[in-house]
Amino acid sequence: MGCKELLLIGTVHGDPEGLERLLTLLKMEKPIHIAVEISPYGLFYRKRNGSLLKATLTRRIRRLERQTGVPLRAREEITSIREKFSTPFEYRAAVRYCIGSKANFHAIDLSNLSRDLIESCWKKLISTDNLKTLLNYPSKNDLSSILQEYLLAERLLKEKEGSLINTLLAPLGSEPIYAEREAHLERALLDLYKKIETGCFVYVGGWQHLLHTGHFQTLFQRLLPFKPRRILLPHGQKTASTC
Repeated sequence: MGCKELLLIGTVHGDPEGLERLLTLLKMEKPIHIAVEISPYGLFYRKRNGSLLKATLTRRIRRLERQTGVPLRAREEITSIREKFSTPFEYRAAVRYCIGSKANFHAIDLSNLSRDLIESCWKKLISTDNLKTLLNYPSKNDLSSILQEYLLAERLLKEKEGSLINTLLAPLGSEPIYAEREAHLERALLDLYKKIETGCFVYVGGWQHLLHTGHFQTLFQRLLPFKPRRILLPHGQKTASTC
């Protein structure tokens, strides 16, 4: 039996420049399997309804712009909503890599959680009332907020004492579905990982799943017996940060 490795890559969801950086990192690591934090239901729903949701959002934004004279379509909040209706950059980068390398792709997130979040939140996001509230807040810079989250992730992934992490993950610890999700991701990953004899197996998902030392049992903590390596997706001109 040859050597095999489990590698966890943490991302900031919605990073508008993440696709090419992730694709570059995958080409460097050369995995033979890639598991992505997206559910089969989430993929199905986006492919079936994403274009309609984006068209509805665009129509309502144009109406609000005519009524108020305030430009909205380029604001971070609108871009973020629109991005939710497209397949995530993590999925697109992984699929592109797999097509070019003949690696295997796996969508492993929890479909029932995706269904609940999508059905309870997405239509509200594009409601006229919700969009009107954006007029009350100053516009943000998309790249700036993404960079700030990467810097936060970089800090917390190096954290030796768990108080900050516990504060961040407290809302997850209060909801049983999130513990169920981490356990599901662990089982799905290990079921696949144990079947390979050699090579690199990569998981790509939100950086919060890679945190350590907190009371909430993250995916990384659950996988510690298998000695996974962690990488935060490089941001800006930085190289990948291994934790």
